[in-house]
Amino acid sequence: MKIAANVLHKFLDLSTVKGAMPELRLNFKEDGLTMQIQSADNIIMVTGKLNKKSFVSYEAIGEIGLKNVGELMQVVGKFQKEEITVSKETNLLKVLGASTRGQVELPDLDFIKKFDIIPKLNYEKDGATFKINMSEIREAYDRASIFIKKKEELEITINGHVGKITLLSGKTGKMEKDLKIETVKSDMSARFGFWLNDLSLLLDGIVVMKYRTDFPITIIYDDEEFKFEYIIAPLVLEEDVKK
Repeated sequence: MKIAANVLHKFLDLSTVKGAMPELRLNFKEDGLTMQIQSADNIIMVTGKLNKKSFVSYEAIGEIGLKNVGELMQVVGKFQKEEITVSKETNLLKVLGASTRGQVELPDLDFIKKFDIIPKLNYEKDGATFKINMSEIREAYDRASIFIKKKEELEITINGHVGKITLLSGKTGKMEKDLKIETVKSDMSARFGFWLNDLSLLLDGIVVMKYRTDFPITIIYDDEEFKFEYIIAPLVLEEDVKK
């Protein structure tokens, strides 16, 4: 099959949320390439799809496993915007360009963890769905970073009110910013740690966000070539558990 190297590289890059497990399964289905990955602590789950039409030519070769997605990214990245041919030969995924080539060893699929259950989350009751620029989330975390000494302490709170959300930075919430969101119809509140910050550094532009009180947040990034869905669990502190 053939594809522009930068398109495949971006697809792989959008799956690499910091801290997520490096191994993953890529499934070349009839309608396109899909992937699923999650963090070892189950805080974040990522599912993605690269449409068949994004390929110059396409072949549904089925499922393959990678021990480290970074290895394939490194190989594909060498070709920049060049059109590449990708093929599977026994236990190798081969990448061929106009003047150079590369390959990645494919482990037995039995050794790559499979995630059979994708949670079905309902935001219809007491929740909200809206569009937001990820730069707003990134800015809230930048403000929160003023109050901490290490990344693991990063957190923001997303408060919903009728017609708006308020982004509170840090544990004390001393710095806040209101955003007009007409689809918010009731009071809601959820806190998130550094995972959401890492995602804000990965994604640019407008995304669709779904959230409700103390519930996983879903962020959908969708364009003509890619569709990614990121599910991030809310931050649960020790004092919350004791209540």
